[in-house]
Amino acid sequence: MKGISYKYFLTISLFFGILYIFIIPPFQAPDEDAHLFRSYELGNIGSTIDDNPENRLGAYLPTSLFDYSDQFRYLRFDINAKISWEQLSLYNEKNLEKVNKNFIDFSNTAMYFPTAYPLHSVFAFVASRLNLRPATLLYLLRFASLLSWLLIAFYIFRLLPHDNLLFPIIFLLPSLLVLHCSVTADVITNALSFFLVTFILSLRNQQDQVSNFQLTLLGFLILIISINKIVYFPLIILWFLLPFGKLESKKKYFLSFFIIASISIACTSLWSLKVNGKYITYEEYHPEFRDDQQIKPNGHPTKQLNYILSNPYDFFENVLKSYASVIPASLAHLTGKFGWEKNYIPTWTIGILAFLILFLLLSSNFKLTSKEKLIFLISVTSTLFLLAMVMYGLYSSVGNDYIHNLGGKYLFPILPGILILFSGKFLKLEVNANWFIAVIILTHITMLFAILNRYYF
Repeated sequence: MKGISYKYFLTISLFFGILYIFIIPPFQAPDEDAHLFRSYELGNIGSTIDDNPENRLGAYLPTSLFDYSDQFRYLRFDINAKISWEQLSLYNEKNLEKVNKNFIDFSNTAMYFPTAYPLHSVFAFVASRLNLRPATLLYLLRFASLLSWLLIAFYIFRLLPHDNLLFPIIFLLPSLLVLHCSVTADVITNALSFFLVTFILSLRNQQDQVSNFQLTLLGFLILIISINKIVYFPLIILWFLLPFGKLESKKKYFLSFFIIASISIACTSLWSLKVNGKYITYEEYHPEFRDDQQIKPNGHPTKQLNYILSNPYDFFENVLKSYASVIPASLAHLTGKFGWEKNYIPTWTIGILAFLILFLLLSSNFKLTSKEKLIFLISVTSTLFLLAMVMYGLYSSVGNDYIHNLGGKYLFPILPGILILFSGKFLKLEVNANWFIAVIILTHITMLFAILNRYYF
């Protein structure tokens, strides 16, 4: 298969990304308001977790930020709700009033580590100092997401073989680009997870030994991914894709792994100790504000963990059943979803994208041995199991026979591993890469029409 310059992929992503930033109405991505509040907090006053009113979690922020976001709340879950361009323009004229502050709840993002918002917090700091409108802040933070996504993608594409189209096409999928054009902490974790896999494969294939700089970078990636979201810590298992000969000795090989793992576990544990005590269940949360938070009734992580330990076989069966039920929805989510709830591009477009990915899977060869594929399998399954435990604790009632909130965007950090597991050089057809680019552009145009139809027409 003939390759194509990664600059084409970045240019297409930038073009459609900017369109998505301005066409999608404010706060129509999952938890976008909560991510904006956390970004503003980090960029201006630092962490205020210890200053919360009783049974609430968030920060004291300008009331105008909440008022601005609240204008668009009606669009979220009403599939028939619309907004006009005139109405959008009017809402966006609201000014930032920094003097007027009130406590704003964002319980699901208040405990995120600052490394999840590096560029967002910088942009929020600048916007606050310039006293920019909340609408301008929102669009700046959306651009921060897109810029973060493209910068990391740039380095990923440079590490890939010139004829590898699988990863670049995945990066260009409409739903993933839409997600990473919103204000979200997922952009850093998702992009760095992809970079980690690509970087380890690059180190495995290079002729020279792993340098100290490369070793430090590898450790840094694992640390940031783990402290952002502990469920993806099992990606560290991919370390064992590196042959022993890539380091000076077996002693350095295992010692380096031990140091990286220990630092990641220690830092993540310290942060978890700081914030876990602040977690508030639905029943304990302030009744006036809890229904607007992403917490579920009858959920209790500690009691849920005790249930898992007491009923391991039932939980394992629950995990298998729950994942099996979300496979179709996850495929649609990863290719053609946008906004809250069930907003998708047309089914035929999702089908084209699924066929395109299948074709690339059957014609991509990462030249892995059976042992190396086993390493990927262990890493992926460990992550899936840890993700199931966390979701069970947060979003399902104690002892429930189903795990809610599995699949979808939470699978993206392990998507490279899943794709590699199912890839193989089964097809030897020579296809011009321009055809793939044309299909991707067509699906993005379809996504634009779907967004316009959902929110404006």
